[in-house]
Amino acid sequence: MTVENILTHGLKTSALGSNYKTEYDENLTLLDKNRLTVGTFASRPAAGTAERFYFASDSKALYYDNGVSWVAVSDTAKGVTNGDGHDHSGGDGAQVNHAGLSNIGTNSHAQVDAHLADGTKHFFLLDEDDMASDSSAKAPSQQSVKAFANLARKNLIINGNPLVNQRAYESTIVTTGANQYTLDRWRVVTSGQALTFSTTDNVVTMTLPIGGIEQVIEGLNIQSGTYVISFTATGDTVCTVDGVTKASGDTFTLVGGTDATVKFSSAGGAGTVKLIQVEAGSVATSFEHRPYGQELALCQRYYWRYGGVQYQAINGWTSSTTKGSCLLSHPVPMRTDTYSTAITIANWRYQTGGGALTLSGITYKKSITEIEIQPTVAGATANNAGGFYPNVNGEYLELNAEL
Repeated sequence: MTVENILTHGLKTSALGSNYKTEYDENLTLLDKNRLTVGTFASRPAAGTAERFYFASDSKALYYDNGVSWVAVSDTAKGVTNGDGHDHSGGDGAQVNHAGLSNIGTNSHAQVDAHLADGTKHFFLLDEDDMASDSSAKAPSQQSVKAFANLARKNLIINGNPLVNQRAYESTIVTTGANQYTLDRWRVVTSGQALTFSTTDNVVTMTLPIGGIEQVIEGLNIQSGTYVISFTATGDTVCTVDGVTKASGDTFTLVGGTDATVKFSSAGGAGTVKLIQVEAGSVATSFEHRPYGQELALCQRYYWRYGGVQYQAINGWTSSTTKGSCLLSHPVPMRTDTYSTAITIANWRYQTGGGALTLSGITYKKSITEIEIQPTVAGATANNAGGFYPNVNGEYLELNAEL
């Protein structure tokens, strides 16, 4: 898409630069025709000859003689000088139309940041890779751009507002083992303790057990660098990242490819926490509310379950009189092909030409994209269609690839 402005002085500017070469040549012809001269601002000739241009070499600004006075051509000034190396013409990945900037040629970082925060005065295209390579001196401007852009998938915490609850965990239910998962991606550390939670206006607040809850961030999602954690807490809530205490807004360093553990605990068992976020950079931004479907898919990389409805069958075929074969695709690729399975065999059946058969065992062939379920039965009709299904409501086949 090209946005082209024909300015009152006859010059053209293409906001996205797609017509840059043509307009550059046309502007050169126009400038030459109207006697462009160069010198310091103080040595410019007196105004009064219409349609002249003058470039002030000291302030790096272009002026237009309208027949009465010299007028700064600020609409076409896309560079920002004296800005500690910021190239806002596109050199560092950000293309900014600086309409509305005052004092062209001497803009500071503070003025550029204020300008970027005003969406009525600019547009920009953002290249995160280029921004990441900028010097630390530019960090405030980087963060203001990141905050404005609100880039998707910035939060390394999955289910940081834990609306996803595939296990149907009920608040206050005591766990029966250490590191037992409850709300998706969150595990209760100490056996015999419970996570209490409530939801208001679609925001989940978790009341913490004494032993705490934690989430392991998969190293595959981490690149080496500085990260910041943010959350809203009450009471005696304590947060640690890899065992080091952190307050909301604190920074820390993570190593790419290495898992990181974020934990929240409450010595009195009454502290609360909500809206948990870990993101790259040194300044915390607003919590990223991802669409529910996207959050669910992120969770299903680590855990999902099939079933719940009686007779909801996984179709297949009977390879012999004693074995069936049913293929189930995962909703998203699993983290590993060594995930565990959990099922109550007595509550499942295999249906074939001879009717519903009771299972004596199950074997599995696993991959990250699907699982082949091979129920062991007696009296099946070989080479016949078959189906594997729960015989009661509320029964599931669970697949677990949690860290």
